[in-house]
Order: sequence, then C-alpha cells, then structure tokens
Amino acid sequence: VKAGTTRNRDEKSVWYLEHLSKSIETSVFENLALTVDSRTPYTKGHSAEVARLSVTLAKELGLSGEDIESLRLASMLHDIGSLSISTRTLNKPGDLTEEEEKIVRLHPGLAEKLLSEYPQIEKILHAILYHHERFDGNGYPNGLKGEEIPLHARILTIAEAFNAMVSPRPYKERFTVQQAIDELKAESGRQFDPKLVEVFIKFLNTQISTPK
Repeated sequence: VKAGTTRNRDEKSVWYLEHLSKSIETSVFENLALTVDSRTPYTKGHSAEVARLSVTLAKELGLSGEDIESLRLASMLHDIGSLSISTRTLNKPGDLTEEEEKIVRLHPGLAEKLLSEYPQIEKILHAILYHHERFDGNGYPNGLKGEEIPLHARILTIAEAFNAMVSPRPYKERFTVQQAIDELKAESGRQFDPKLVEVFIKFLNTQISTPK
C-alpha cells in the first residue's frame, strides 16, 4: 500500500471521528436544552426560538459559518444554569425575593461550570456567561460594558430578550411584536448594543411587511 494512500485513509478517519464527536456533542447539548425548557410550561421551545433568532441576526451581520454554529449552540444552552433554580422560583407569578434574585443571577456562572469540561467551546461559554451583561455596564455577572461584552453574548442578549417579551410568562403579559420592537429601541444603548438593535429591528420589519 502506498504511503500516500495510507495517509489519505488516516486523514479521512480523523475527519470522520472529529465530525462524529461534534455530532454527538451537539445532540447532547440539544437534549439538555429540551430538559431546561421542559421545567416550566412558559418556556417550551424557548431555547430553539432564541437560537433561530440569534442565527438570523448573526447571518444579517455576515458572521462565519463556524461563528454562527457556536452561537446557535450557545443559544440552545443559554439557560442551562437554571437547572439549579427551583421550579417554584421559575414559575413564580410575582416579584422575586432578594434571595431568589441572587440565586437567579448565579445561573450564567453555573452554566459555565457545567460546560467547563468542553474547553473547545470557549465562544459558547462566553456567550452563555455574559448574556445578562448590559451595554451600559449595569448587568451581571461582571458588569462588562459596551464591546467588552463578547459579540456572541450581545447577539444572544437581544434574541433572548425579544423572545421573552413576545412569549407568555407567569409575571407579565405577552408583548406584541411592535411593543417588543419599541422596547428594544428604548433599551438601545442601555441594555442592548445599539448597532445590533438596528440590524435586528430592520430584519423584524421586513418580516412584518412581507406578505405571508
């Protein structure tokens, strides 16, 4: 057998194993997302919809295929840390107590710990850890500001917030799409990256104006 033929076979085997590993990993992550969403009737399908919105915004921004896939997985897993929060707290119709609020604020860091055994997914970890940071620096867990917040996290923040606004929750009424757009505009430069908000709203407006 020629050396070149053997080398090609080895390269194909490595490629196959790498892609098989990624496929299994993706399947595990998606099943975790389903588990998270199933803990409350209000969040059924939430992770998948956040992923769809994040990917849409990423494509509008012209991100690479690799970045888009990282963002999709981060969006699927963004609430995995909430597995540590009781369903009573998650389904509470009124305001959270100070202690409950503290527990909820820990969930991005807990997600990072749960996923830390996957060092190859750094962008995914950063998106999850920082998706509750605010553009004005008043978010958590680290009070990052502006472009200190990783791009993946800034995208995820908008997608997650929009889906939460237009979905029913035990503590609020569902927003219309226009009400959610108005809220995005109001929080542009405060909670959200204004450049990303502009791109996202432009996309939403094309969807609203396009006949179904």
